[in-house]
Amino acid sequence: MAMYRYFQTEEDGPWQPITDSPTALEDAKRQGAKKMTILAVDSPLGADDAKRGHKYVGPLYFDVDCADVADAIKSAQQLVSILTSRYDCPEAAIHIYCSGKKGLHVLVDQRAFMSRVVAIKDLPLIYKLMASELYVPGLDLAPYACGRNNTFRIANVKRYDGNYRVPLRLTELMSLTAEAYRELVAR
Repeated sequence: MAMYRYFQTEEDGPWQPITDSPTALEDAKRQGAKKMTILAVDSPLGADDAKRGHKYVGPLYFDVDCADVADAIKSAQQLVSILTSRYDCPEAAIHIYCSGKKGLHVLVDQRAFMSRVVAIKDLPLIYKLMASELYVPGLDLAPYACGRNNTFRIANVKRYDGNYRVPLRLTELMSLTAEAYRELVAR
C-alpha cells in the first residue's frame, strides 16, 4: 500500500504530496521543502484532510516548548528519562532535535513499542493519548491532529528566523545548556 507525506516550501505555503519512501525526505528537500509531515498517511488528502479514518505510520513524536529554553531542555530530559527508565525504550530508538527557537522535538521509532511497523487508523490520536500519559511541562498537544497537521521543520534547513532545527545525541541532551542550544541552532 502506498503511503504519502506532505511538505511545504514556504512558511505558510501550499502542501505538496510526496510518496513515502526511504528517499522521500531527500526528494522533498531537492524540491525546496522546509517542513514535512512526521507521519505518512494511507491516501492522498483532500478536502477531508483533518477528518478521522485514515491510517498512519511513523514515529511517536513530542514537541516540548517553554517560554524559557532552559525549561524546555529540562522537560525534554525528563521525558527521555521516563521513556528509557520507566518504559525501557531503547536509546537508539529515540531521536532528539533542537527545534530552532525555544523547544525540542523528541521522536521514538515506532518499532520501540510495536512488534512491527504497520499503518494504524487515527494514529495521531493514539499518540496524543500516549503523550498525555507521558506529559511533561511545556509538552504541546496541538501537533496530534489527523491530516497534515503533524509537521516539523526539516533538520538543518534554515528557518524563517535564520536558525536551524538541529539533531542531538541523547548524551548531548543530558548536558545541554540554554547557551549551547542557542549556539547550535544559529549554525
